[in-house]
Amino acid sequence: PLVDALLQAGASVASRAEDGNNAFLQACRGGSLPVAKLLRSAGCAVDVGNDEGELPIHAASEGDESPNGRLVRWLLAEGAEYDAVHTGNSGRTPLHLACYMDRVAVAKCLLEAGAALESPDEDGNLPIHLAADTDSLDTVKWIKLAGGSLEVVNGEGKTPMEVAAEEESTDVLKWLRAQLGMPADDDDDGSDSSSSW
Repeated sequence: PLVDALLQAGASVASRAEDGNNAFLQACRGGSLPVAKLLRSAGCAVDVGNDEGELPIHAASEGDESPNGRLVRWLLAEGAEYDAVHTGNSGRTPLHLACYMDRVAVAKCLLEAGAALESPDEDGNLPIHLAADTDSLDTVKWIKLAGGSLEVVNGEGKTPMEVAAEEESTDVLKWLRAQLGMPADDDDDGSDSSSSW
């Protein structure tokens, strides 16, 4: 491949683009495990991020769409921190990012590695609030199965259902209403148009 040819021609694995991204971070963002392995064998570190505080584990947690989170599993095995804080993204951990992007397989492997379901980001949002924000129903269901609370409040005092209503996340909102034994709202916007709460 091209990357192998560039490395053999003497390309530096330490070089960075103007935005501070190195090739390893870019490979992780693109979900390319073969390229990430090649760059790692050439000396790339798993814990070197860009100028925004994004690490390879963050990029992979958002973008790894493989059925079992292969890239994230490999990064963890290589020493990446499962709870690394993304300083440029509201202090979010890889689990926050995976839940926001509805990457259930990635979230599972991060939880297995020791990530905490009830850990807030700088804004006080837990992974379930971020999943509710993006209408990530599979992730919300998984969080409940993994022991997460459906009624926990974020830094603004909002439950996942309130976040789902505010963001018009209709699938998550309907499911949460059913789980919490609340009647379905005809317009499903989560508003308290009657005294259904």
